[in-house]
Amino acid sequence: MSATLGLIGVGNLGEQFMLRCHKLGRRVVAYDKFAKKKIPEKIRAESIFELTRSTKIVVSFVPNDTALRSVVSELLPLQEEIFHISCSTVSPHLSRELAYAHKKSGHKFVAAPVFARPENLRDGQACFILSGATEDVQIARKYLHDLAEKVVDFGSDPGAANVVKLAGNFMIASSIELIAEALALVEKNGVDRQLTMGLMSSTIFNCPIFKGYGHRVATRDHRPGGFALEHGLKDINLILDTANQSAQPLPLASLLQHRLRASDNFGHSHLDWSAFALRSTADGGLHHQVDLALQHAVRDDAKPKEDDRTTDPK
Repeated sequence: MSATLGLIGVGNLGEQFMLRCHKLGRRVVAYDKFAKKKIPEKIRAESIFELTRSTKIVVSFVPNDTALRSVVSELLPLQEEIFHISCSTVSPHLSRELAYAHKKSGHKFVAAPVFARPENLRDGQACFILSGATEDVQIARKYLHDLAEKVVDFGSDPGAANVVKLAGNFMIASSIELIAEALALVEKNGVDRQLTMGLMSSTIFNCPIFKGYGHRVATRDHRPGGFALEHGLKDINLILDTANQSAQPLPLASLLQHRLRASDNFGHSHLDWSAFALRSTADGGLHHQVDLALQHAVRDDAKPKEDDRTTDPK
């Protein structure tokens, strides 16, 4: 569809969504209180209200439940119908609550979290997961299908897409921990960790997650710019909350929460979330390797740039 999209939130993912739209010639108007410099002046809105004067199709990329509630609080009072596609990783319960609130206010809501690192979204290699009212999901699919490699419908429960997204992030985080522990083992036994990972990711673990994160963990390259560790911790907390609400034990998720919390306490919140893999290195007593990895990350980017923050865009 060629309709103008109203983008709220141009953090790491939102910015790449905007660039993908531009590459395909899709019209977009964007708003983000904390990242205005990322938005070309000709497509920049100064408020959510101004954005909705240009289009009634809103696509939001915000970092957490609080930020999404803030956005929705400004959308619901609007008189004309808003079609809201929420691409944020938030709690399934919140998506269900907001879908009801939108419907009650005469608006539409579709949950559409996305599997992609920023560079993948920019290159059209993303996968959007949709859920919500059947007719609305089909409309959202038309808006998103040419922006991604795959768009998958998970049914009428507005929370379903977020459950799938959290499950996927749980699997990714588990893979990072698995890789970190395995490479710590080979390193402590005098074997080259990068050579080992190269073998694994080209043979029995030949898949994007093990190739991408495997390389990051093996080389200890956890520089900022992808998915920040603080957001990974937020997602693990959501995973455990969702598990508790459904009475499903997730012992591995508890370990991952411990790893991410410890890394956050050490001041690594702005690094790529794969940085929690350094805890396995530290557990093995190779503290000098941890120090070298952190020095490398700090040398490139000691703290997140203002324009890279993915905080509440209100």
